Amino acid sequence: MISRGFATLRNNLHTILYPVSLDMITLTVGALLMGISMQPTQTLQLTLNPGLSLLNDLLADDNQFLSFTIDRGIHGVQGSSVLMFLSLLIVVVVISAFFHAGVIGLLYEGVQGNSTAFSTLALYGKAHFLRFIGLYVFITILLLLGTFFLSIFFTLGFLGFLIISILFLVLRILFIFLEFTIVTDKINVLNALTKSLDYFRQRVPGTLEVIFAMLVFNTVIAFILNNWAHPFTFLLLLVPYAYIIFGLQFSLMHALHDIQTKEIDSQENARV
Repeated sequence: MISRGFATLRNNLHTILYPVSLDMITLTVGALLMGISMQPTQTLQLTLNPGLSLLNDLLADDNQFLSFTIDRGIHGVQGSSVLMFLSLLIVVVVISAFFHAGVIGLLYEGVQGNSTAFSTLALYGKAHFLRFIGLYVFITILLLLGTFFLSIFFTLGFLGFLIISILFLVLRILFIFLEFTIVTDKINVLNALTKSLDYFRQRVPGTLEVIFAMLVFNTVIAFILNNWAHPFTFLLLLVPYAYIIFGLQFSLMHALHDIQTKEIDSQENARV
């Protein structure tokens, strides 16, 4: 499965320019608005981001180039920080939703041997960005509702942290196809929850290997990036990270496409 993903990537090598460009824009805008202040941080991040995986997302919160926290302010202008924060937040959410949907569309077309030009990204982004805004809102609500329960677990110290980390990781794996399903099946978040879980239950051989490889790779890169936190480290890892993670993203999309193909074949055989 992984070899198929990287074979597809080699045929669509230009696609890594999209996450690289977004990371560079994040670095530039963050430097202009808030400056760059990175501190070495030893952190363990178990990250799985199907679709739009950016290197900036692997940075610890305090090291991210665009970290949207009101109390941090922007250039220290406290009087307008809330308004500026909200304005930037809206812009970033819309752009993120557009590119998130668009990149998944590229992955979907790529595994089918179709065009992965920017026009394809724009087409999918325009068609599905509202659904991804809905996804972001849905996740935010869940996080807010879960704050109380999280506080209970964290009172248990390291054990509580371990339990909640494992819980989130298991849920992320179970719904690994959630973002992909929103785009490929053209459905809303709530319908995609049940459908993506059904896809995972029908997973084909090689699916778990792709998920494990993606998880380990992100964890290792996040450790390096935060332990040696510096813009030079970020720039050094930018292209290699985009290449490998995009190869794994294509691999994951191949897995979903195989599942969908198998499901369609089963339905057609049932009609005969």
